[in-house]
Amino acid sequence: MVDDDTDGPDFSGQQLSKQNFSFRDFKGASFNGADLSKAIFNDADLRNTDFAFADLTNAQIRNANLCNANLRNCILENADLTYANLTGADLSGADLTGAKLETANLSGANLQTATLESADLTDANLERVTLLEADLRNADLTYANLSHSQLRDCVLLGANLFGANLNGSNIQDAIDADLEGFEIEESRDGE
Repeated sequence: MVDDDTDGPDFSGQQLSKQNFSFRDFKGASFNGADLSKAIFNDADLRNTDFAFADLTNAQIRNANLCNANLRNCILENADLTYANLTGADLSGADLTGAKLETANLSGANLQTATLESADLTDANLERVTLLEADLRNADLTYANLSHSQLRDCVLLGANLFGANLNGSNIQDAIDADLEGFEIEESRDGE
């Protein structure tokens, strides 16, 4: 759930493409509907920030803190969110086609109806994530932690789930889920 801490600056609807906001503190800021394509937010503090309906196509958001951020219906096509902390973020309806989310922490995030086609979620923490009706076609979920997540009615055609942890997850009615020969593992080290 997104917190109501909105005491930060308001950049709603602004044209901010290609701007470098790395290492900046934008806690509670609003970028609602802003054009942030190719913007750089590496290592930025973006907790409780509002990015709803923003365009973050090809943005670099590596190692940023996006805890409880509002990213509803935003465009994150080919964005680099490697090592980002998206704990509790709302990404419902977001377009993450081709996004890099390697080793990102999305625990407790809402990705309902999100598009993650061809996204790289290798080693990502997706524990207790809501992926209802999400599109994960051709996504790479190698060694991802999807324990106790909701994957009901999501599309998994061509998704790579090698070594993924699905313990306690609901994958009922997942579309084109090829789980033949798939083993639910506790961890990759067998601990």
